[in-house]
Amino acid sequence: MSVCYKCGAAAAGACTNCGQFHCPAHGNKTAGDGVLTMARHGLCDACHADMGFKKGIAALIGVLAIGTILVIWFIANVLNKQ
Repeated sequence: MSVCYKCGAAAAGACTNCGQFHCPAHGNKTAGDGVLTMARHGLCDACHADMGFKKGIAALIGVLAIGTILVIWFIANVLNKQ
């Protein structure tokens, strides 16, 4: 029988991210809510807390990518016309 990684109670499932067994009190969380949701179900508490950081990093990478594209477009179009 599997036990919760945090409290040792009977496990209700395993985390879909790290595989640790968790009880209902320490897992079965869903990452994200709203329009830009990361649909990960059955997360343990540790992975659920980590998803906020991962979403922030993904947003930062997206902003940097769009910024880079705009700078390249500006250099190619605006500066070449002068």
